[in-house]
Amino acid sequence: MNPYQYNPDRLSDSHFEKGSLERLVIGNECRLLDYRRTPLRVRELREAAGLVILEILDLEDKGNTWDIPIEDIAGFQFALDSRRADPEAVARYAAIADRLDRPAAVTCDEGAWYATVADLAEAEQAAVEWIRLRSTALHAGVRPDFSRPMGVEGLYADIEAYMSHHGLAHIEAIFAAHYVGKFHYSEFVKAHRITIAEMGLVPYEGKVLRDESALQGEFARARRREHVIRRMAFVRAIYRGLGISSLLLYGEVHSRGLVEPSRNKTFVSTTTNVQIAEDVACFREPSNPNKDGYRVGVLMSQNVLLNRVFMTYMETSQMNHPYRESEVILLHDPGQAF
Repeated sequence: MNPYQYNPDRLSDSHFEKGSLERLVIGNECRLLDYRRTPLRVRELREAAGLVILEILDLEDKGNTWDIPIEDIAGFQFALDSRRADPEAVARYAAIADRLDRPAAVTCDEGAWYATVADLAEAEQAAVEWIRLRSTALHAGVRPDFSRPMGVEGLYADIEAYMSHHGLAHIEAIFAAHYVGKFHYSEFVKAHRITIAEMGLVPYEGKVLRDESALQGEFARARRREHVIRRMAFVRAIYRGLGISSLLLYGEVHSRGLVEPSRNKTFVSTTTNVQIAEDVACFREPSNPNKDGYRVGVLMSQNVLLNRVFMTYMETSQMNHPYRESEVILLHDPGQAF
């Protein structure tokens, strides 16, 4: 069983062809080459940033959008009767891809790491005091139970109030929504990944940032850095205060062959629900008819200290709808199982 929506009546791949620049026309429909063949439509072309904005047409994320680099359109398939862009537009898109399809890397500076660790320690103490004085959830006797599949509304209210207290509520809301609904397809999340690398926490490995506005104004590096600090400080303070120093987490892999070490994407998605992990990995039925060629299902478990935890479903409302994955987001650590 898979916990995600799936359309068994979708059209076969014979009705589609591999994505190409000439298919980049607003209104054209396409599908991601995942096992669900997620249906999408070209909603917008942002040529300055080299991004295609695709709108999801069905399944849990219906109505959401993804920010796709122009050159990555080959990872999608388009209906055979899709309209074609004119040659001048195709040439323009090709030039944009040549200019922006470049790798980027940000290494971790030791001095930045020490400064971040010191700021985290100070912020955690401040969060402890804020929780003592202002937490409505804890004053009401709420006690989080990570064996439960859903988060706690009182903690949703606490994190919102805490972030508002620090002027970070807008960044918090956008990041949580983008991570849950977009993740790999969000320039906003990418800007957070770059900031985290500059803080000395996790190196950044990926492509250049396409949308410079993602690091300007209220989303500037200093603001994003403070969000990361305050976010992690809150998680540590509230759960350590309840006697929780680590979480038993599960990870999964479903693949066509031998499992390779996961790439560094800064954030690692895990779950406290072993059933979710088993289902996603197709652990008990690795040769799944919905995933042609997939033969290996791997299930992992690990006790993870709070120091690696960035956010959890317990205090984050966005992580409980539309998906209910009992998700916990960690910072990448190459020395750990996940």
